[in-house]
Amino acid sequence: MKVYPSKIGFGLAAVLSASYLLILCIILFGEVADWWAFVLISVLYSFVFYTFFNTKYLIVNDMLIIKLGFITMKTIEIKTIVKIDESRSILSSPASSMHRWEIIYNKFDSIIISPKDAVGFINEIKQINTSVRVSYLTKS
Repeated sequence: MKVYPSKIGFGLAAVLSASYLLILCIILFGEVADWWAFVLISVLYSFVFYTFFNTKYLIVNDMLIIKLGFITMKTIEIKTIVKIDESRSILSSPASSMHRWEIIYNKFDSIIISPKDAVGFINEIKQINTSVRVSYLTKS
C-alpha cells in the first residue's frame, strides 16, 4: 500500500479559516450570543478541517482509494483510468489545493484530486496501467 497525502493549498486553508472566524464573530458578538450556534458551527468546522487536512489517496494493489479523513469517498480500479489531466478546476472535489489533477476513468467518469507528490503518484499509476495518458497545462 502506498499513501499520497493531499497537497494543502494556503489559499483554500485561508478561506476556510477566515469563513469560520467570520461566522464565529457574527455568532459571538451579535446582539444575542447564541451558544448553541457556536457549538454547532464549531463541531461542523472541526469535521471540515479534519477532512481538509486528512485527505489522502491510497494505492492498494490495483485500486485507487480516495479518503477524506475517516470516510472512503471513492474506490477506482486503476486499470479503468484512461487519462490524468492537470487541472485548474474550482469544482468541489477531494482536493485540498488548487494544483489539481483530473482522473478520467471508465467511459465518462472523472474525479479531481491534488496529491502532494503528483509525480510519484502519476508514476505509480502508470506502473499499474501503462496505457494511462497524462496531459499537463501549458504555461502561458
